[in-house]
Amino acid sequence: VITYENRSTINTKISSKNNKEIDGKIISSLNDIILGQMKDNKMTKINIYIDDKYLTDIRSDGMIVSTPTGST
Repeated sequence: VITYENRSTINTKISSKNNKEIDGKIISSLNDIILGQMKDNKMTKINIYIDDKYLTDIRSDGMIVSTPTGST
């Protein structure tokens, strides 16, 4: 017997003015998405949209968004 559960996922579209290699890339995740600077601990501006609707901007060194499945 095979059973399964439906789980929510996060689809994240990356927009980058400085890195054309990742600009427009879409990442899917089951647990969480971690956003932040990779090279240093500087603050960054993160523009947040949900279903293509603007929510807010934040300035921080990073952000974690998790699904109901939970953050790792």
